[in-house]
Amino acid sequence: MPTTTSLEFQRKFGQYLNESHREPVEITRHGRREFVLMSAAQYDALLSAAQHMGNTIKAASEPEQN
Repeated sequence: MPTTTSLEFQRKFGQYLNESHREPVEITRHGRREFVLMSAAQYDALLSAAQHMGNTIKAASEPEQN
């Protein structure tokens, strides 16, 4: 995952927007990770995977019904 500072992100906003369509971009401020920029499609896939995992865990923890 590419990493940039918040200042560099401001200077090259368009470049990082384009890059975020290929892979998430980590943005740091004061040397610490603050944000991760990703495309809406990547975000939707992440949410879907998290929901699926949550449903799987919930189903596994419920008592089996005969």
